[in-house]
Amino acid sequence: MKIQFSKVLNLLLVFTISLILSGTLFAKEFSGSWVLADTNKDPFEIFLNEDGSASGTHGKDMKYGNWEEKDGQAIIKWGTNWITVITKEGDQYIKKAFKPGLSITDKPTNTSSAKRK
Repeated sequence: MKIQFSKVLNLLLVFTISLILSGTLFAKEFSGSWVLADTNKDPFEIFLNEDGSASGTHGKDMKYGNWEEKDGQAIIKWGTNWITVITKEGDQYIKKAFKPGLSITDKPTNTSSAKRK
C-alpha cells in the first residue's frame, strides 16, 4: 500500500510540474514587445512582462495593466478597463480590443494584426 501511494504521489508531482511548465511556455509565447493598431489604424506598442504586468504607449488609454495566458490567448486588462486579447490564428497573431463594459465574448470594438517586435 505504501508503494502504491508513493507512485500516485510521484505521478501527481510530475503532472503538477508539467502544468507549471506549460503555463510558462505559453507565457513566453506572449511575453515581450508587440506592435498593434488602434481604431484609427495608428500603430502603438505594448509590453507584456513575464511577471504578468503590462504597459503600453497608447496615450493615456494604455499605460499600465496586467495580463495572463488563458486558453492559448494573452488577455490584457488595462487600468482604464479596456481589454486587449492577442491570439494566434494560423501563422499570424490577431489583436482584439474591447471597450469598458464589454467582455471578451462580445463583438470586439477593434481588431487588427499583432506583430512581435
